[in-house]
Amino acid sequence: MQIIKPTRWVALASGEGTTIEALQNSKERIGYSIVGVITDRENAGVIARANKLGIECRFVSMKSKNDNSSKELIAAIEQFKPELILLAGFLRKVDPMVLNHFKGQIFNSHPSLLPKYGGQGMYGSNVHKKVFENGDKIAGVTVHEVNEEFDKGRIVFQEEIDVSQCKSWEQIEEITKESEKNFLVKCLNRKKVEWTGG
Repeated sequence: MQIIKPTRWVALASGEGTTIEALQNSKERIGYSIVGVITDRENAGVIARANKLGIECRFVSMKSKNDNSSKELIAAIEQFKPELILLAGFLRKVDPMVLNHFKGQIFNSHPSLLPKYGGQGMYGSNVHKKVFENGDKIAGVTVHEVNEEFDKGRIVFQEEIDVSQCKSWEQIEEITKESEKNFLVKCLNRKKVEWTGG
């Protein structure tokens, strides 16, 4: 039987896990499930949040750039048997070994309309400060396939966000974060072929 929607997702996260909570609690989540969370931070807030949601969460140390840490990450992901993998606030660059093993299966959510405000160091508040400094009236969210360069992978989905009334970068951040969660809920319910381009 052909799978139309990716129903099993693994999320990689480094922070508090609020996006994962929003995805798992959404009433629109019928058709998909976050089956596991992997974090690179031993004390990340996402661990307690995932446990509260009943999602198994595993810590994989990736401080050292060696094959062992990449193999450990691959093994941790495979144990959940996901169809696709989502980086949700995951701040570490994914090693080529992992990318090759899960080729075409790893995606990232970025808080801008890529290619604008992408690249190394452009994440979280750094992005929103740039949007405010440049006087942009439109911000946005992008879901893209992960490759070996920061924020350079194939763009899968994008959505614009009106920030013309925002008086500070903090307001832009607040609006963008909330919009990103709602946007991801819609994305996770899209057909698998729309993700993979197959």
